[in-house]
Amino acid sequence: MAYRPATSGPNWLGTPGRLTLVVLILAESEVVDLVDLKSAMLAFKRVFEQQAHDQLVAWPPQHLTGLGASLQVRTGHLAGQGRLGVRTSTSYDNPAYCLLYDTRGRSLAWMGYPFSEIRLYASVGLGIDQLAKPGAGRVAILGSGERALGMLQAARAVRPIQEISVYSPTAEHRRRFAAVAQQDLDVPTIAVDDPREAVGEADVVIVITNAHSPALLGAWLPPECLVVSGGTRMEVDEEVYARAGLVVTTSRDQELGGNQASDGWTLVRMTRSGRIEAEDIVELGQVVVGNVKPAAGINAFREPQGGFTDIALASLAYDRAVELGRGTEVDMA
Repeated sequence: MAYRPATSGPNWLGTPGRLTLVVLILAESEVVDLVDLKSAMLAFKRVFEQQAHDQLVAWPPQHLTGLGASLQVRTGHLAGQGRLGVRTSTSYDNPAYCLLYDTRGRSLAWMGYPFSEIRLYASVGLGIDQLAKPGAGRVAILGSGERALGMLQAARAVRPIQEISVYSPTAEHRRRFAAVAQQDLDVPTIAVDDPREAVGEADVVIVITNAHSPALLGAWLPPECLVVSGGTRMEVDEEVYARAGLVVTTSRDQELGGNQASDGWTLVRMTRSGRIEAEDIVELGQVVVGNVKPAAGINAFREPQGGFTDIALASLAYDRAVELGRGTEVDMA
């Protein structure tokens, strides 16, 4: 095995009977500055156009456990870009890594993957951009954890947000978060004591929680709004989706599939019971290319926490790292 500084990216040096495979090794510190919200959203728009034209594969997520160990696996095949890969992590608190391949199966890179949060925000930002009414100015957010501010930043990037209401179960947390959000976004933000009051007449209702029972009830929704769910699959009740004229997700396979899918997940339970047909859940690519339009009244967008979008950001970071000559090439032969 041989190492050398990166030059122009991986290459394959053929000699009779031998193929030398060079893989680019990228530390997290070498890629963390290569993807921002704007570039991620642009990359996702192209990826979802590919989805609409059947140029990608969204394999279901896998969460592997045993004898106290846990391994979360997210995968995807971007056939339109000639890339596929796998992102792994052992928990939310531990580092994530991505293996990136070309469609011939040759390894391109092994990299630290610091993009889990920006992937979520970019996906949500694109969903809001495609589904919220153009003048949406009132946002409600249920949840004040570490991902809540990024969700609001994504909304602020695509809509003229004028007021924000926030609810979370702990009064001190929601008040502190409201102050931080108002300072960061320069938008009036109030903490309220009741989730129904927070929802009020909001144009966009964002739910980002770790709740194991519904934090948002469909009965609370105004006649016209966009609901965005980016936390647990149990955080909104069935009535949210039942009231929606259009339910959109980034991937049906990634939202409804995987080895952990159960009746505890709202959309899984609804499809298994026949309350909603899986085919009636629209994939975001169909909206991006204009085949499906937002419904009058309530729309719902469910972000299923990664998969091929992870591979899209890893691919973007890899291309930029190659351009900048970052990383270390390793001859794996």
